[in-house]
Amino acid sequence: MIKHSLNFREAIKHIERELELVVRIDKLNSKLCKYNWVFVHPYSQGFEITFFEKLLENEDDNFIEEKIFERFAKKFLDLKLTITFIEGFYRKRPYLNTFKTQIEESVILCIQKDFSGAISLLLPVNEGVLRSYLISKRGENAKRIIKMSELSSKAFMEMSNEYEDKIKTSFSETDNVYFYDKNQQKQVLIKHREYFKLWIKQLNDYLNNNLYFDTRNSEILDDPFNRHNMVHAFEKIDYSFKNYLRLFNCVNYLSWAFGVISEKCSVFPEIDEKNINEKWVEYFKILIVSESITETKSKIHQYEIETFKKYIDEPYLNLLLISETLHKKLLKIK
Repeated sequence: MIKHSLNFREAIKHIERELELVVRIDKLNSKLCKYNWVFVHPYSQGFEITFFEKLLENEDDNFIEEKIFERFAKKFLDLKLTITFIEGFYRKRPYLNTFKTQIEESVILCIQKDFSGAISLLLPVNEGVLRSYLISKRGENAKRIIKMSELSSKAFMEMSNEYEDKIKTSFSETDNVYFYDKNQQKQVLIKHREYFKLWIKQLNDYLNNNLYFDTRNSEILDDPFNRHNMVHAFEKIDYSFKNYLRLFNCVNYLSWAFGVISEKCSVFPEIDEKNINEKWVEYFKILIVSESITETKSKIHQYEIETFKKYIDEPYLNLLLISETLHKKLLKIK
């Protein structure tokens, strides 16, 4: 028998509660697919899950899709939150931290409303992270894996094994006080395995059924926002804020997964508050400039570029409006 910090009954109840939440989210995500949003990621909070569940009771599909987008847009444009993710998670997670500069540069491009560049820069990150991880586990032969279906299935299998090993290690930590026999260990592991695989299934489904869907298997793309479509130009791509956020959600998913399986990663963002505040000032300056030249860029591109103002809450909205007015005066050419 081995020891653990929770007694067996408490441990089972805890993981069952977590599992119930993931099952609930999986059902929610299956409904969100209809609106081409695909998934709620693991960093989503309880009130957000309830929000989406209530939203789906509405009968107006256009209203639902717009509100789903609005929720994620507001989170992204809460710049302190986005910076916290970059500094506290992406820069700290193994494999993901290799792409930290690329991720942040894409975020900056998105804030500048250069969505084509932002999407093109962020798109390779998901594949690159998974391939780097798999190479570290299975050697150089993993470089030869081209199909996402094979890459993701093998990478996620390794992640699941690593997660299970982490749970097994927790059974024998020196500060544990409760004994588990072999049968109890097995029951706890089964629940944890189900929990992790159900989370990962949702990301895997999106990568293989949407973002990396093999277009050779279908004459019509169910989701035009697709890597094959971007490379081969089968259909017109919507390089938009909405589609950028779908990619950004994938990064959040991978950040969570590597944090869960890695011993040295905290479930909470590891940040320096002073650094976050200083960086927020610089990000906000970019947002001000972006808003002040939106009209100018629309004239150049000859299509409307939407404002971010409706996704920004007070008091930051007031500050943005004042700053934008001043910047427009400075840019005015007589």
